[in-house]
Formats: sequence, C-alpha cells, structure tokens
Amino acid sequence: MGELVRNSFGPCGMSKMISDDKGQTTLTGDGAAIVRALQVRGGWYRGPSRNGDRKHGEIEPTINNPICKIMAQAAAALDVELGDGIKSMLILAGALLANAEHLLDDGLASDLIVSGYKKAYDKAVQILTGTSLVIAHQDASVLRNLAMTSIRSKDVGAGREHLLDISMAASNMILDDYPWGSDIDMNEVLENVKFVKRSGKSVADTEMIKGLIVEKAVVNSGMPERVDNARLLVLESPLELDRKAFHVRIEGRQGSLKAFQDQEDRLRDSWVRKVAECAANVVVCQRGIDVKTQSSLAKNGVLGVHWVNRRDVEGIAKATGAKVMTSISDVGPEDLGAAEIVEERTVGTDKMVLINGCKQPKCVSIMIRAGLDKEADEAERALSDAICSLASVRSCDRIVGGAGAVEMEVAKKLRSYAVKVSSKEQHAIGAFVDSLETIPENLARNAGLDVTDVKLALRLAHEKEEGSWLGINVLSRKIENTLTCGIIEPYSVKKQVLRTAVEVASTIIRTANIISFHPNEETAPSAPTGDRGA
Repeated sequence: MGELVRNSFGPCGMSKMISDDKGQTTLTGDGAAIVRALQVRGGWYRGPSRNGDRKHGEIEPTINNPICKIMAQAAAALDVELGDGIKSMLILAGALLANAEHLLDDGLASDLIVSGYKKAYDKAVQILTGTSLVIAHQDASVLRNLAMTSIRSKDVGAGREHLLDISMAASNMILDDYPWGSDIDMNEVLENVKFVKRSGKSVADTEMIKGLIVEKAVVNSGMPERVDNARLLVLESPLELDRKAFHVRIEGRQGSLKAFQDQEDRLRDSWVRKVAECAANVVVCQRGIDVKTQSSLAKNGVLGVHWVNRRDVEGIAKATGAKVMTSISDVGPEDLGAAEIVEERTVGTDKMVLINGCKQPKCVSIMIRAGLDKEADEAERALSDAICSLASVRSCDRIVGGAGAVEMEVAKKLRSYAVKVSSKEQHAIGAFVDSLETIPENLARNAGLDVTDVKLALRLAHEKEEGSWLGINVLSRKIENTLTCGIIEPYSVKKQVLRTAVEVASTIIRTANIISFHPNEETAPSAPTGDRGA
C-alpha cells in the first residue's frame, strides 16, 4: 500500500486512474480518495465522501487482505481526525515494515524492533517539537503558505491561487468560533462547507457563496426570482394539508363540503398572514408547500423553496442566523434570518437558489466549476485539504518545514541518539531513521531528480546548520529554506502521521500468523477418520 501511493506523493506526483466495479472512473492523486476506491484481491473499500449521507470515515469491511484492512482503517481514521497526511503515513508505515523485515531476517526479535520504534518515536516527537515554530495568529502570509502547500499536491492546474483565496476566505468564516489552541473536529468543520460541483467553464470560475446553495428551484413561477435584503423564515413543518393523515366523513345537508373547503382556505390564509406579520420575504420549508399557499405567497412577493433536505435547512440556519421553526404559529420577527440576496440562478441545465451575503455565516457554500467532472472532484479535494490544514494549525499553533525538511532534521538527531542506546534496539532506531528519509527520497524521485544526490546534499546541509529548515523544493529543483519559500505544514499533522505509522507497523510486526476461517473447499484437506478436526 505504501508502494501504491508512492508515485502520487508531492507536487510532482502522478494521478491514479481508478475504475470501480460499476464502470465509474476516478482520476485523483489524493491519498484518501485512493484508499476509498482501493481494490485488493476482489474486495473494495468504500468510505463515504465528506458530504455523503453516512458519517465520514465509516469502513465497509470489504478488503480481503487483513493487513491491507488495517492500513485502510488507519488511513480512514487519519482522514477523519486531520483530513490530510494519508500518503505520508502509508509511505512511512510501508518503509518501517520493509526495514523491520530485514531486521527480522537478521534474527532481531520482533519485540525489540517494536520497542526500538517506540523509543525512536518518543525521541522524534521531542525533536519535532523543538524544531517547530509558534506562529502569530494573524500572520496571513504564513497561513496562505500553509494552505498552498496542501493545494500544490493536487492537480488543479492554473487555478491554485484562486482556490487558495477561496479556502482562506471560507476558513476565516467557519473557524471564527474556534479559539486558537482549542480542539477542532474536522468533520464538524467540513460539515459547514457545502460543495456544489458543475462541469462547464473552468476552475477559475469557482466561487464562494457567503451562505448556502439550495439545489432546488423556486416553487412557483409567479414568485420573484430575486429578493434583496432577504428576511428568511425557515420551517421544519409543511405549509400544506396532509389529508392522508386523517379521514373526513362529510354527510348531511348540502354545503358541508363547501364549508370544509372554506375552513381549509382560512387555515392557508392564516399561514400567509403570519408570514406577512413577521415581515418574511423568503420561506424555506423542509417539507411541502401546497399550490394554493404558493399562489398566495407569490401575490405577496414572497420567494419560496420547499422539500429542502435537513442538512441544508440546518446550514441555512447557521448561515443566516434563523431559527428552525417546528410550527408557523410560533414564528416571530426575532426568529428570521437575514441575507443580502436570495436569487434563483440557472447553472448549466439546473436551477438552484443561492442565499448569499450573510453577515457572519457559520456555514458557506462553494460552487466548483471545471471542464470535466474529474477536475471538479480534484478541486473539491484541494479545497477540503487546505481548509483542514488551516484548522489543524489553529488547534496547535505550530508549524514545521515541509519538503522533507523536518524528516531530515529528525533523522539527523536520531542518528546521534541511536549510538547512545546500548541494546539491540539501536538497530531498530537506525531502521526508523532510514524510514524517515523515504519522504524526501520520494519527493525527489517523483520530480525526476537523482535520489542519492538529493539525500546526500540534504544530509550535508542539515549537518552544517542546527535546527535546519532546509528541504528539497521540487518546483525550483533546489535545496531551499522551506520557511522562506513557503513550504510549511502543521505540526499536529506531522506528529499524528508519525504516531499512526508507528502504531500500524508495530501491530503488524507483532503478528505471527494470519489465520483464515474461509478455506477453499476444493483444496481444503478433510479431517482424519474418527477425528472431527479443529
């Protein structure tokens, strides 16, 4: 699995074209997307998308190989927790296992390898912390460089700067309520960003809506298509009479049916009056609005949208400040939300309602445009990873050098530490050091550089400079200070990548056998006579 993502690593990494069992093709270099669509010996891992109905990170146990299943579970957990670092973790875990195999062949016990890896990890975290820098909370240039480092690894062409601006603007809004240094749930953060993808135009035409995009048309052609200075009434209950919910028997004198219909009309009129009393000019309903009510609202100049899904209803409430009302009879002016513009727009062949210009939105939407659906998918992944990186650094306040800089610095100091370890664990620590160096090695290899020359040059540069931030800038093809050239990563991501890789490798190293309870019936030996077997 480490080999699978190795040539997709870094800004010069290649994409994977993945064809699933339904004939659908995914073109991506994103680690999470690769793992979600991974086929291993006929089994599939289908993790849901961040905007799917199921919780992000659920795992369908469809990978047949148990070792790959452990790797996929670790990758999914890392994606849920941080939203980034999956390829680094898989590459590092793969290197730790490959180096451990050599040590096992040389006769070193598995428990010594695991304890050596644990000691190396503990020391690496100390070095990592000492090498990291605390950033100023309002340093926009550092935050932009952090987001750009994530976006560079995605194939979005010339749209990088535009996507960077959008990710910065979106994160400033949705992360405003999270104090610096607080724990941040990445699922919660991404739930506050709605991605709407439409093919056509280019990535440069992608736009952020300070509010929500509802993929529904206005319910009645007589309603206005645009409302300025909108006051939104958000309803959970329907504005229609559900006659299936009760049975009515009308008999007796003539006019009973007419009286019943008049009563229905009075009820509808009371709904419309309530909308007018609270001065709402936009009605968003989770359930239906019947035709007569639509016509009455249209006459009053009210824009209506119905059958809006629950997630969008909650998003509109977060963006506009509205309360989700269970009954229209309880609505007051203080329960309404506000937006500068609510308009119906045709995008491609689809009509949708855009709620835009909210003052302090806690939920935003991003309309992604691209020539191909696959380009739009990659742009979504780039934006998601950039927002997750900005959220990660807000939770830890620290950054480290990217482009292999921090790995080389940790490797250098671990070598000095290893010689002081008197036991055979020294060999395991050396294997840990070699594994760390696979990160800059793969960056160089994917950029077409000589791996040996780059690794030796980086070692020499780090030996000369204490606490060095020197890494391999594959775009300039030179060894540069990553802080100066803006290749930086969150400290929390690097730390978690190290921990997950070591935990995965240790679990597998300490596994003696794989026992399958599903033998091939044609080749399985039968039990001896008189013995039922085991």
